[in-house]
Amino acid sequence: MANYFGLLSLILFLSACSGSQKSTTIPAEKESVPEVIAPSKPEVKISKFWDANELNNFISNKNTEITECYENVKIKVPDLDGWVKLRIKLNPGGFVEDIQVVEDSLGSQDLLSCITGKIKKWKTPVVETDKPVWLDIPYEFMPLTAKSGTETIRTREEIIEFCSQQQGSLSSCFDLDNAIDRSKVYTFGVNFNILPDGKVTDVVVTNSSIQNESVELCLTNKVKLFQLRSLQSDKMQPFSINFSFKF
Repeated sequence: MANYFGLLSLILFLSACSGSQKSTTIPAEKESVPEVIAPSKPEVKISKFWDANELNNFISNKNTEITECYENVKIKVPDLDGWVKLRIKLNPGGFVEDIQVVEDSLGSQDLLSCITGKIKKWKTPVVETDKPVWLDIPYEFMPLTAKSGTETIRTREEIIEFCSQQQGSLSSCFDLDNAIDRSKVYTFGVNFNILPDGKVTDVVVTNSSIQNESVELCLTNKVKLFQLRSLQSDKMQPFSINFSFKF
């Protein structure tokens, strides 16, 4: 889905550590629900310069401070559940050069500011190379149990799986232009909100390498027709995704 940069690409899915699970402190009138960061198992590539296991352990040990950011914001916004995926660039000296938001279903600037503020202070192990590395780090903040026995949010994995199932329908938009170079890989990024009934609204194109107005309009209209699973909720759920098309 995403293009990686630098000497290599690493996708770090941080192991859920028992030390990273805490109970959220919520005002007395709100029901206290335990929260957890629950990423997937690591899927990484090994490099003779960047030690994937060492980086994974380093970032996993930072789970506590990320969780603290979430808990502090959760006090003010009790219904704040979802995920955020960040892409960070490390230089060989171990300093963070850049932070990008790849996905964000939380929509909390306070939380993002706290998390990125923590990450900017990271100092990872020094490596003997002049090449930086990009890392994708997903954090998922979800209740251990559904509130009042009712689901109030769709998981990131569920939405991504749904979008993957729409890939064939979306690809048909490229048939509108016979001049499209099908030897290339095209990307198309969108933000949208998912209504409680599963319909999609507020579709905004965030990036596109297609450079064809008809194809882009077709893709946008197809995304507007997405119909996901309905929930017993009164909130819209924001989501962002980059589609990749290879023929």
